[in-house]
Amino acid sequence: MYKAKEPKLLWILLFLTTLLYALFLEGQYLVVFVLVSVVLVIIMFSHYTFTIDETTLTMRYHVAGIQIFKRSIQAESIKKILFITSSRQTIALVQLHKGLRLKLHRFQPSDYIQELQEFAEEHDVATEETSFIKQRK
Repeated sequence: MYKAKEPKLLWILLFLTTLLYALFLEGQYLVVFVLVSVVLVIIMFSHYTFTIDETTLTMRYHVAGIQIFKRSIQAESIKKILFITSSRQTIALVQLHKGLRLKLHRFQPSDYIQELQEFAEEHDVATEETSFIKQRK
């Protein structure tokens, strides 16, 4: 099982911006910004888990240890897997025949990419690799 957490800095900045707006507003808008602030704090404590089984890829979303969302994808429903490499990380986009794609990044340990490539080879799923690393001349 692989785990990933939401980057805290972005959510903290959004939270502070929302609180700043809430301080200067009155009435019904104040309630909206306070509710948005609460949602942002909850998101800061969320994490994802990703599991590669024999024939399925499963991604779960947890908030404060409670599973909120689960998405399982069968190997037959995968159209292709696109691996995008940058200088910092490799991102995998799992494109399906029907439905929304699945974006996989920030998971630890980082060997999930290699296991995902092996999964694709085992189930004859098309793969494509793209790199954004600058080539030196």
